[in-house]
Amino acid sequence: MSKLSRETTRLTRETKIRMMRARYGKNPFKLRPSKPEHQLLRKRHARESRFRFYGALAILISLGFLCLLLYTVISDGTSALRQTQIRVNVTFAQEVIDPRNTRDPAALRAADYTALLHDALKSRFSEVMERDKKFQLYALLSKGNDTLLRDKVLAHPEIIGTLQPVWLIAASDVDMLVKKKIDRSTPQDKRHINDAQIAWVDTLADEGAVRQAFNTGFFTHGTSEEPELAGVMGAVMGSIFTIIICVLVAFPIGVGAATYLEEFAPKNRFADIIEININNLAAVPSIIFGLLALN
Repeated sequence: MSKLSRETTRLTRETKIRMMRARYGKNPFKLRPSKPEHQLLRKRHARESRFRFYGALAILISLGFLCLLLYTVISDGTSALRQTQIRVNVTFAQEVIDPRNTRDPAALRAADYTALLHDALKSRFSEVMERDKKFQLYALLSKGNDTLLRDKVLAHPEIIGTLQPVWLIAASDVDMLVKKKIDRSTPQDKRHINDAQIAWVDTLADEGAVRQAFNTGFFTHGTSEEPELAGVMGAVMGSIFTIIICVLVAFPIGVGAATYLEEFAPKNRFADIIEININNLAAVPSIIFGLLALN
C-alpha cells in the first residue's frame, strides 16, 4: 500500500469516528489517539518526567555542594576573627626606652622594645636558664609585639619607668593550640610547638593570662610573613585602587574605542581583526588575566 493510500485510509477512519462522536453528542475534534500513538505519547511523557527529575536532582546536588562549601568556609574562616592574647607584666625600663630622659619621639621609636618583652618572659619563667629554652619561650609571643609596645609608649609616655600588665599577641602556633587546631597527642617531632611550650601556655592559662579577643588587625593589617599579623587591608586597598584605575583610565578608553569602531572606523580587514580580538578577550574570564599578571 502506497503512502498516499495509507493517509487516505487514516483520514477516512478519522472522519467516520468524528461523525460517530457528533451523533452521540461528543466533541468530534477530540479524538483518542490510536494505541501505538498513545504508547509513544506515554513513553515521551515518561522521558520528560525522567529528564525533569534528573535536572532537579542535579540542582539539589549542586546546592548541597554549595552549602557544604559555604559551611566549610564559614566554620574554618570565622576562627580568623578570634586572636589569642597573652597577658605579660612588662617593665617599661627607662634605661632601655629613654636613658637620657628627653621624651623625644624619635628616641622612643628607636628603643629596643623586644628586649622588654624578653625580660618580661624571663621574669615570669625565671626557672628557664638554657639558651635554647629561652628562645622557645620567646617564641610564644608574636614578633609584632614590639610595635604594639612602641605605640603604647608613644601614646602614653608617662608609663616609662613603671610595671604594666599588657595583653600581647600570641604566636600563630600558640593560637592554633588554644583553638584546638593542634592535637596534643601528636608526637612532639610532628608538631610546630613542643611539650615545654605547651606546658608554659597551660601555666599561663591557669593564671587567666590567656584569652581570645576579636582580631581587629585582620581588617587593618596587610600581608605579613607572620600569620597572626596578616590581614585583608592590602587586598581591599588593591581592589579599590584597581577599580579607581579602571574607572579613570580603562573605562573611557574602552568606551571611546568601542564608539570609534562601531560608528567611525572603516570596514576593512584591520577593523575586523581588532573586533575579533576584542570578542576573544571579552570571552576570557578576568581571573585568567590575574593569574597571568601574577606569574
